[in-house]
Amino acid sequence: MLELVESYGEVLENVRAFHKGLGAHGQLAGTLGYFRHWYYFEEFDTFAPSKFVGYRGMTSERYLADYHKLIRVTGDDTVRQLKQWFYLCEGDEREQYMKKLAALLNLYGKKPNGILFIYRKTVIGYEQLSF
Repeated sequence: MLELVESYGEVLENVRAFHKGLGAHGQLAGTLGYFRHWYYFEEFDTFAPSKFVGYRGMTSERYLADYHKLIRVTGDDTVRQLKQWFYLCEGDEREQYMKKLAALLNLYGKKPNGILFIYRKTVIGYEQLSF
């Protein structure tokens, strides 16, 4: 059974695994146009999908092995879990990140899904705040 991430650190580990997998597995790149919920990570200046980063300990091998199960779920559980760290982009902000996402997917010969949501991080550690 797939368990949801419980910390932002786990999410970041999954982002690294996602991009490592894109370089190693053409099959993973082949799924890029199907994702609907994309998350932008300032730490890496890149995106990753909720169905990959929202489940604990995800790897490209695990994702591809569970792919037929994952395409049947809506991703609502991962979106709900990730909501504690992210917000939905709208308007001009959405358009700005949409262009960045389209450029990323284009590197793999893919286009964004027609039904697409983009999220950005809301959590800022207090050590980053300045007064």
